[in-house]
Amino acid sequence: MDILVPLTDTPADASAMQLAAALVGARGGHITLVQPVESPLPDVARAEVPPRVATLLRRVAQWSVPHDIQIEDGRAERPVDAIALRAQGFDQVIMACAGHDHAERRLQHAQFSSLVSRSGRPILALPGRTRFDGIFKRAVIGWSATPESARAAHDFLSLDFACALVVTTVDGSDRVNEHAQAFINSLMRQGREAIFTPVSSDGGSVAEALLGHAFDSQADLLVCGAYGHSRAREWLLGGTTRELFERTLTPLFLSR
Repeated sequence: MDILVPLTDTPADASAMQLAAALVGARGGHITLVQPVESPLPDVARAEVPPRVATLLRRVAQWSVPHDIQIEDGRAERPVDAIALRAQGFDQVIMACAGHDHAERRLQHAQFSSLVSRSGRPILALPGRTRFDGIFKRAVIGWSATPESARAAHDFLSLDFACALVVTTVDGSDRVNEHAQAFINSLMRQGREAIFTPVSSDGGSVAEALLGHAFDSQADLLVCGAYGHSRAREWLLGGTTRELFERTLTPLFLSR
């Protein structure tokens, strides 16, 4: 498994790196850490590792997994967009989310938003207080009968995590719930067990309902499609994806 970890200069970077190391340690592969900088660096400076990144690298070295560090200064475009294009060549992206304050969340979301729209790769997003050994025991799959939710579900299943599956809809119509049951029937034909638990938002947001259900289900992963509305609309007005990314206490698996 070839994993890219975009660093966001927030404490949650350590959680993302820990999960990447656990997955590579269990499955084999390589980790690439990429550090964005906001202005082009001379070639000599590009070879220097920032102090914060050097500290993280020492931590990764203790886990004895193949890894390297790259600096992205976005000479032709914004660093976050350059990193998103770089991610196209990797199997999986793992990054930090749910920062402790507005500045951290804004920085993380800028990188995430670009990754979702440009990389075409699934993203595992880890809140800062997460500590995982790479083994997921229960995953809630948010199903909305949209291309985004189907893509996320199948991207997640392709990783072949041996965990219990809970498929859920929020305020789903009869037709959406029928599609969710059809998805479960497909899983069962492939030897995977899953249960269906439709939930109501009770006047709250879809994100609140999904996060609450993940917590109540004791899930250690929430799988969702990203940006059912346009990325610009969610950035300006907020939306389910952004609320999940900024508020979650449960790791997220997101793709579009």
